[in-house]
Amino acid sequence: MCVEVRVDQPENVLYLIVKRPDSISKWKGSRLLEFQTNQKVMNKIEKYRTERLFVKGSSKRDILCSVIVDTVVKNEDGTYLITFKDIREDHWVLPGAIKSFAGGFAEGPPPIPVPLH
Repeated sequence: MCVEVRVDQPENVLYLIVKRPDSISKWKGSRLLEFQTNQKVMNKIEKYRTERLFVKGSSKRDILCSVIVDTVVKNEDGTYLITFKDIREDHWVLPGAIKSFAGGFAEGPPPIPVPLH
């Protein structure tokens, strides 16, 4: 039996859960443009800074969009303002291996593409 191995696919990715509407995040439709967060989430984002992050709303398993970090600015109150680039709205869902989001994020296997009929 032959198993296909894809080296271009990361083992784990970072999922962010972002509430909508939210006064501290800037959206354009289902595309997350800006996000304010704390040090704990920022530490996780730094780990995946050069990779695509997947944004999920607070309900359902659908991925709203995926983003690449553009800039990070530390605010006077100790929070961080993150802006994004290369924002995509692909049809993906959260894999079943991810059961919960602790602190607004989760690490896990890449999302599952939803076939378009």
